[in-house]
Amino acid sequence: MRLSLVAAWKRVRIALLFATVVAYVYRPWSMLTKLPKDTADSSFVTFTLAWVSHTLTRPRHLFDAPIYWPHHNTLAYSDPVLPLAPVWGAVHWVIGSWTASTGVLVLALVIANLGATYAVAKRLTGRTDAATLAALAFGLSDFGLAQWGHIQMQALAYVPLGFLLLFRLLDRGRWIDGLLLAILHGAMALTTASIAAAWAVAAATVVGVHVVSRRGRIGAPVWKALALAAVVSAAIVVPATRPYAHLQSDPMFRRPVQPFASFRWPDLLTPTRNRSGPLNALQVPAVRHHGAEHEAFPGVTTLALAGIGLVALAATRHRPKRRQQHELFLLVAAGAVCLLTAAGPGVLGPLSPYRLLHNDVPGFSGLRVATRFAMVTLLAIAVLAATGLATIAARLPDHWRPLTWAAIALLLAELAMPVRWQHLDTSQSTLAVYRALARRPAGAVAELPIAPYADGIVWAYTEAPREVYATVDWHPRFNGYSGFVAPGYLESMNLLNRFPDQCAIAEARRIGLRWLVLHTGVVDLAKQFDTAEAEARVAALPPGAVTRVGSSFLVDVTGLPESTC
Repeated sequence: MRLSLVAAWKRVRIALLFATVVAYVYRPWSMLTKLPKDTADSSFVTFTLAWVSHTLTRPRHLFDAPIYWPHHNTLAYSDPVLPLAPVWGAVHWVIGSWTASTGVLVLALVIANLGATYAVAKRLTGRTDAATLAALAFGLSDFGLAQWGHIQMQALAYVPLGFLLLFRLLDRGRWIDGLLLAILHGAMALTTASIAAAWAVAAATVVGVHVVSRRGRIGAPVWKALALAAVVSAAIVVPATRPYAHLQSDPMFRRPVQPFASFRWPDLLTPTRNRSGPLNALQVPAVRHHGAEHEAFPGVTTLALAGIGLVALAATRHRPKRRQQHELFLLVAAGAVCLLTAAGPGVLGPLSPYRLLHNDVPGFSGLRVATRFAMVTLLAIAVLAATGLATIAARLPDHWRPLTWAAIALLLAELAMPVRWQHLDTSQSTLAVYRALARRPAGAVAELPIAPYADGIVWAYTEAPREVYATVDWHPRFNGYSGFVAPGYLESMNLLNRFPDQCAIAEARRIGLRWLVLHTGVVDLAKQFDTAEAEARVAALPPGAVTRVGSSFLVDVTGLPESTC
């Protein structure tokens, strides 16, 4: 009874620590009116979640997201986040807030990542303190927090959970582990290609190294469980990702290799998230301002303990094999292969793992950011740090062992920094025209002025919030923001922005638009029409075709005179 109470109190302490970290770093009260990091990518993912949850009862129309009218299959332009959408939809059904629904989801993903990393580290070290350190090192690394605005990238729990299931499968060969692993594979592929691709490389490495280290002497139950995982994974992934395969076969939707988005060794050693205090001395000017994709610093404490863990692993490698040592070796091997892949196309020339995957393996050609493969490396480093802490603790006298928690406190002092949230304007004046559209007959809409695609920042900060607002009326939009733009979008955009020019009206009719919205004022970085300019643009139109709604003008294309261009 006493042991069970002690174990329960340990779990409560860990839960309280994680809750405190989440409260300090992620500021959950900010989600009431704000989106993670900015209103660009986080707005787009919020729109995607809203659309997928909106169409769960009509799966045939799932990939025809209401952007880039009149094109189809537009959801395949970016990550589908299908497994996350039901959660978002359920929360939104209860509270009715875009920002709060996204905030609840992203915080759930953060907590899941902490828990999954804790579980795999506890399996490999057997210690609560070491597993806690690993969870915080992986969850609070620069990589995880730099991707704060990419909501789908917060689903990092898939990676440690995948290792946990795969290790159980290789150890016991149970069919249930194979089935769960297959379901997890499917969830990864239907959430984001980046995590799915990194895990595919890691899993293949683990299985390959395990088979070689065992000299092929693998029990039949293990082979059967692996075969079950492969078959069920294919049954889930292949049909669900067919729209992506079809899109990638089109040369217009090929993503070229981007060497600048490859991992470099200073990324791992340099705190690049503007951390304060003594860590500023570690800044390397050559990488300080190279963007979120070059942020991978896991903390000085983590790196030091990981070095000790690596030495401990090497020292015990040739002794009689224990399950924990073998599984740690498999994790480190996967991390090393993924690090080599993250280094991009410039490593090993034509034999570069990233180049071979990108050019020759189906499903990898859509990945342009090689450095994201390093997520597996960072997990391996975090677990090695846990091993290093466990090694030190095993050599300490009992009355010194609480000092292991001092290492956790030091790590928190290094890494725990509050993340940024950005206000999403949901005022009455902003949403008025969308509510008016909800009461109008169905028809495609173009919101003017359409932000210039050539200016990526203005495009993102203008069109992504509009996608969220468009979920008020659910009319399809010509406008769009995602990983690609539809063919012919730029040409039509240039014509429509000339409204009420005759060519603009003719183009609106040609592509089947029913409504035009002329916005005035300022939305984030994008200046809209000046009110006087907007009034001048609609002054000569038939009065019955134009309605002023708040600060916007709503134009019915069917009420405009015939035009030629």
